[in-house]
Order: sequence, then C-alpha cells, then structure tokens
Amino acid sequence: MVKQDEVQVRDFGHVELRGLTLSAPVGRPGETVSVSVDLSVFRPLVSVTESDRPADTLRIEEICAVARRLCAEQNYQTLEAFAAALAGSVFDIDNAARRVRITALEQQPEASLPVAAAGLTLELQKGDGRPPWSGDRKPDRSGGRGGRSDSGGRGGRSDSGGRGGRSDSGGRGGRPDHGGRGSHDRGRDRR
Repeated sequence: MVKQDEVQVRDFGHVELRGLTLSAPVGRPGETVSVSVDLSVFRPLVSVTESDRPADTLRIEEICAVARRLCAEQNYQTLEAFAAALAGSVFDIDNAARRVRITALEQQPEASLPVAAAGLTLELQKGDGRPPWSGDRKPDRSGGRGGRSDSGGRGGRSDSGGRGGRSDSGGRGGRPDHGGRGSHDRGRDRR
C-alpha cells in the first residue's frame, strides 16, 4: 500500500511537495480536468529548499510554461487556456501514480484533449465536478479557501498538517494539534 504523505500549500505561487496527494479548484463547478504528469519531466525545475525543510518547491508557473510549450507544439489553444487557469492555483500531486489531478471547473469545449510530449501528458476531460479519484480522500471545498481539504487550504479542518510530523491542523482555524516544523514540541505526533 502506498503511503499517502501530506502536502503543505505555502501560497498561491508555490506548492511544497512532501509525498504528494492534493487537489485544487480552478474554476466553476461542473467540469473536471484530469492531468497526468510524469514528474521526472519537472526534476530540472524542482529545487530543494532549506535543509530543515524536507520538501521540494515546485513553481506552478513552470508547469504552466510546460503546458504552454505543449500547446504551441500541438496547436491546442484550449491548453493555453488551461495553463492560464493553472496560474496562481494550488493543485494536488500523487507522486506514486506520477499524476497531477485538478478538479475543475471551467468549461472545456472538447470532451477530451490528450497531449503527450517528453514524458508529460496533459489530459482534459469533462466531468461532473466531482474529484476524478475514488476513496476516502475527497476534499470538501466548503469554508473559505480550502475548507476541509487534503491540501490543507485556509480555513476549516484539514488533514495536511505543517512541516514535520502528521498533524490535524491544516490552514487557519484548524484543530490545535499544530504540526509546526518537526522540531517544534507541539508538532510531534503524540499518539
């Protein structure tokens, strides 16, 4: 069984990867965008930050740049719109499955647009607004940015935790088992 690590979303420009499952709204309910990515494509774009942070920082703008490049190569203008929709958004990455999934929102004219290049696959497909995965990890996008969400957005209870040990704090307004940075006493897993 693959271990589901947590992801801490720092802001709307960066996603910090610790293991990697996460999901993000990017538009209006009603459509689902499913994006499959071979993360090895992004290794040159991923930089390890300070030594006390065991998380990589992956710039969403860089993913958008790849999407735009693919758009130019494949002449899919809808991918350009998709890349624009990604900018400034948070989204979820399943590293074990080498997949990025975005629950979305914005109406796409085509039912499916698969694009493959250099190990990267972007696939846009219509959906009913529900996350394109099954299981217990279904985010509830109620309550501010994130609500109760596996990506630990702002507001509501989240299963994301801070940097270091698992915690149930998430963003602002979570439970008081804060998580902190591993070395923080309150962040240790006391169970």
